[in-house]
Amino acid sequence: MLNENPALGKVPYSVALEAAKAAKAEADRTLGGERGHGCGRVYVNLPHTRANAKNLKAVEAAGFKVLRGPGTPSIYIGYDNNSGRELAVGAAVARTLKDYGVSAYRDEHAD
Repeated sequence: MLNENPALGKVPYSVALEAAKAAKAEADRTLGGERGHGCGRVYVNLPHTRANAKNLKAVEAAGFKVLRGPGTPSIYIGYDNNSGRELAVGAAVARTLKDYGVSAYRDEHAD
C-alpha cells in the first residue's frame, strides 16, 4: 500500500512505520519532554482510512501495540507519569506518520 506526501512522493506504508519506529526510539532516548501535563495514557490514533484499515497488522509487526475496538484504532504509546516522555514519543510517532502521508494524530487521556 502506498501513501502519498507531496514532499516524498509515493512511499510504502512499511517505510512510514520504520520511520515512526526510529522517531519513537529517538524520542524515548531524550530526557523529559512536555512535563507538567499530568498523568495519563498516550495514544496515536489511526483514523479510519482504507490504508490504515489494511495495514493494522503491519503496524503490529513493526512493534507497536494496536488497540482495536468500536472507535478509532490506536497505537498505545504508554502511560505518562508526569514525565512528558510518553507525550513526546506520541508526538514524534504521529508527526512522522503524518510526514509520510499516514493519517494519524496524538491523543491522550488524563487520569
